[in-house]
Amino acid sequence: MPSMELVLAVAAAAGIGAASASFLASARAKLRAPLAFRTAVRGYGVVPERSLTTVAVAVPYLEALAAVGLVAALLGGDVRLAAPAIALAVVFALAVAAAIRAGRSAIDCGCRPGRRRPLGPDLVAGNLLLALALPLAVGLVGALPAALRAFCACAGAAGFLLLDSVLGILAARARAGVATAGTSAK
Repeated sequence: MPSMELVLAVAAAAGIGAASASFLASARAKLRAPLAFRTAVRGYGVVPERSLTTVAVAVPYLEALAAVGLVAALLGGDVRLAAPAIALAVVFALAVAAAIRAGRSAIDCGCRPGRRRPLGPDLVAGNLLLALALPLAVGLVGALPAALRAFCACAGAAGFLLLDSVLGILAARARAGVATAGTSAK
C-alpha cells in the first residue's frame, strides 16, 4: 500500500495539472469572446472605464502565463513559478467579493464567457482555496520523480478537460432548451 505522502504528492501533481488546464481553458474562452469578457469585467464595477479594455485584453494572457508557470513549478519544484496563478486567484477572489458587496452578485463571473455563472461566496472561497493550496501542492510534488509528476499532471489536466467539456455541452444544451437525461423539455 502506498504511503500517505506518496498519495498526497500524486494528488497534488494531478491538482496542479487540473489548475493549469483550467487557467488555459479560461484564457482561451476569453480570447475567443473578448467583447463578452469585457462586458463581464465592466459588470464587476471595480475597473475604471478607461482601463476596461486593457484589463480585458491582459487577463487571458496572464491566465496563460499562470498555466505555464504552474507547469514550470510542477516540473522544477519552485513555488515562485506558481506566483502568477496564486496572484490571479487572490485578485479574482477580491474582485468577486467586492462585486458581491456592491450588490452585483447577479452578474456573470466572466470565468468562461458563454457559460453564465453568477457571483457567489463559493467563487470567492474556491479562488482563495486555490491560492492557499498551490504552494502546498508544489511543495508536495518534489517527492515524486519528474516523469511521475508529469504523468499525474497530464492525468489531472485530462480529467479537468473532460469534465469541462461535459459541463460545456450540458450548458449549451440548457441554453438551447434541450432536455437532459432524467428531465423533460418544456
